[in-house]
Amino acid sequence: MAGDLRIEEFRGDRRELLDSFRLADDSEQRIAAYLPRGRVWVARAHGTVVAHAQAVPQGAGAWEVTNIAVADHRQGAGIGRALLERVADEARAAGIARLELGTAAADTGAIRFYQRCGFRLLKVVRDAFVPATGYPEEVLIDGIPLRDQVWFDRELRP
Repeated sequence: MAGDLRIEEFRGDRRELLDSFRLADDSEQRIAAYLPRGRVWVARAHGTVVAHAQAVPQGAGAWEVTNIAVADHRQGAGIGRALLERVADEARAAGIARLELGTAAADTGAIRFYQRCGFRLLKVVRDAFVPATGYPEEVLIDGIPLRDQVWFDRELRP
């Protein structure tokens, strides 16, 4: 990861981060529902936000990483992994034992990434990405229809 990068908790108006949130979620309806919740961290390079992660408490003992994205031109440099580690560190400090996250079953790159970051398969939710949940019809990811959601979790060691 580049030395010009700084990760910090975001304290401003989260609407300033909408373009970053939209990199990871195609549903304006869903983004609007979770945007004000939980905590958000950003990665800045030379003062510009190049990535973010959001985590929302899910009852006792778990946080859900609801949205995480890295700008296309900064992907592959370890920023996403660094953000997930920051979320994990903050969760541990808050006494949280587990992180959870969901991603599109069609996004094989994200699935591999989360597994490399220590997440394990938890469940599959069929038809999570449909017009009724705010997603456009006929979205393809690498030629695979966007329909089902794959959930992962990661146990946090003290």
